[in-house]
Amino acid sequence: MENNDLKRGRDHGLIQEHSGADEALSKKQGHKERRKDKAKNHPDDLKGSKVVKASEALDKEEEEAEEYSYVTDDADHCETPLDAYEHIATLLDRLISGKARSSLRIYDPYFCEGGVVQRLGSLGFTNVYNRKEDFYAAIVQGTTPDFDVLVTNPPYSGDNISRLLDFCLASRKPWFLLVPNWVYTKNYYARILCGGSSYIYVAPKKRYLYLTVKGRRQQKSSKYTSPFVTFWYCSLPPHVSPAVVRAAVDAKAVDVSFGTPSSLPLVHLDQHDPRKKREKNNMKRKKHAERKKKNNQNQSQSQNSN
Repeated sequence: MENNDLKRGRDHGLIQEHSGADEALSKKQGHKERRKDKAKNHPDDLKGSKVVKASEALDKEEEEAEEYSYVTDDADHCETPLDAYEHIATLLDRLISGKARSSLRIYDPYFCEGGVVQRLGSLGFTNVYNRKEDFYAAIVQGTTPDFDVLVTNPPYSGDNISRLLDFCLASRKPWFLLVPNWVYTKNYYARILCGGSSYIYVAPKKRYLYLTVKGRRQQKSSKYTSPFVTFWYCSLPPHVSPAVVRAAVDAKAVDVSFGTPSSLPLVHLDQHDPRKKREKNNMKRKKHAERKKKNNQNQSQSQNSN
């Protein structure tokens, strides 16, 4: 029998799917209208001109718009680095109890350039489902694949993260989400914490750098980017206890927190986190006190010398 939570998620996804399809059609029509306008206003300007170059750019833009059959945001197209997967590989091992890594069915519902298959495959996790298809449409249609664990670095734009969390909770499967540190400050995340489940956070001591896909976030070449502090938000089965997690991860490479990220070192926390604010204010007061003490000492020495 279908899980009621998952059914509600599908119904929600259907509404979003229709609005997304309309947006994609509108964007495609906009590209064509701009091309027509260029041709109409500059009919005699044919070769080597800015108009021709602009037309070529619009051709490329239209091709990219048609590359995906669903709405995407170029700013979301970033490939996850190998070290991010290396940091959770031993935790993924705990889900298969000594079996071969190739037996673990991993689902990444968001397709970028398909690099997740190659990178996880290089670590022995060869059973990875990551295809260029509309995740939200698949939820509605009931065509999401069977999986043992969901591992993804989702799009950060719009309501993608909150919708993904809804799916994760409804699936009742383990999940690893590589998302920005500010996610835990959002209302939609506070809501899932109220459910009483225990979550694990695996944060790299060295900030992750993401590979931007050529022609997406920038036009000239592929570059690395790290616009946000990111770390893994994880939901694991009860038998993977905090003691097991601590024994599994590389303490030299990552910091770990349980329940909430609050016990992570300050460098990982969002700027609006109350603890980070308190620590910053304490540091400011300490520096102010030190400057005041030093000024008083200098004044005292000056008076003594006089």
